[in-house]
Amino acid sequence: MRDRGRGGARLLLGNDPFTGGFSIPAASNDVTGALQVLVGAQNTLCVIASTHEIACQGDNSMGEYGDGTTTNATMLQPLGRLYTKLARSPGSAHSCGIAMSDQHVECWGPNGRGQAGDASGVNPVLSPVAQAQLGACSDVAVSSANSCALCGNTVYCWGDNTRGQLGTGTITTDKQPTPTPVALPSGETWMELGAGSSFTCARAASGHVFCWGRGSHGGLGNGGIPANLPSLVRASPM
Repeated sequence: MRDRGRGGARLLLGNDPFTGGFSIPAASNDVTGALQVLVGAQNTLCVIASTHEIACQGDNSMGEYGDGTTTNATMLQPLGRLYTKLARSPGSAHSCGIAMSDQHVECWGPNGRGQAGDASGVNPVLSPVAQAQLGACSDVAVSSANSCALCGNTVYCWGDNTRGQLGTGTITTDKQPTPTPVALPSGETWMELGAGSSFTCARAASGHVFCWGRGSHGGLGNGGIPANLPSLVRASPM
């Protein structure tokens, strides 16, 4: 494992005698003022610093840092990119962020199902791919092999659709790297996104929540029915 040693805040990880990896926190320069912390599949940790700069450490074998390399680091490495928000799922190794400069969503990392938004088929995507055609976005969410963004008052998703994760009323086996509008009901103002394992939810200003995609264990809140279209989350009768 190679370790890069650029300047900036450092969080040093000690040697794990069971795996030979690095997982035991040890003292170094403390990280203060972090705005967001992000973990996911593999052993990768990223934070947004107080300056909005992203810094990452841990596994980078699938381009999890988005720095153009697959070089691992055992201390937080400032990467020179500024974001207002990052998104990653515990079940995913790809990430998406909202760039501070123009509010465009960009993604990087594994792209086997088109989840990083690179239509060329490159996998992994080592440097961020921007979805500039969506314009300014206010929220972003990532599931195991999908990405979704709230841009204006429209939610777009791309990546895997084998369980209806695009919310378009279809189920397809082909990867979908191009952002597609989710068929959310009109008359609502969309405020926030959240994602689980192969499903996504959107919250409206009215308080209504709609979910779509994989519905195992009742995660969609509609009685356990998988939904390839957004389904209203309902509460049990009192």
